[in-house]
Amino acid sequence: MSTSADSPDVPADNIRPLVVKAAKKDRVYAVTCGRVPGVYSSWGRAGAQVTGFPGNILKGYATEEEARRAFERAVARGAVYSEPFKRARSIIKAEGQWSEMRTNVDDESIHTHVRDAPCIVVFRGLKTGVFDDWLDCAELVVAVRGAIFKGYHTREVGERIYEEAIQNGDILSP
Repeated sequence: MSTSADSPDVPADNIRPLVVKAAKKDRVYAVTCGRVPGVYSSWGRAGAQVTGFPGNILKGYATEEEARRAFERAVARGAVYSEPFKRARSIIKAEGQWSEMRTNVDDESIHTHVRDAPCIVVFRGLKTGVFDDWLDCAELVVAVRGAIFKGYHTREVGERIYEEAIQNGDILSP
């Protein structure tokens, strides 16, 4: 059994490098689908609105101004909900549509956290398109059976993949 020079009584196999994650920055949350939609200055307050609320929609922002702007855009579109969606909404499939997409939507520049992605592409949903913010498109895909959407690192990549999907006949909305 070898031991560490820094800790002679601890077997070297039991020593792991310490990984310290930076504390998450304070965020301001916009809740557009929850018990009481609004802008909240802490996760505790925002979480109380969405925890256990089916189909909740929220996003954290670095500033109150960003959160307020996103929330106001949702209000202007009529996309603020204080009751859960009663049932899953479905995309009406056109004659001859297939369920598999031919376009490779999992591009190398896919963003793993769609809520925080700088570009979100809705390939199939209540409406399709390229969006700059999760709260601008969430109501088009949340609780929508058959919805396909992905987040990308840049709008340029998102637009390219969306155009390719149009050419392949993969875009589907009612």
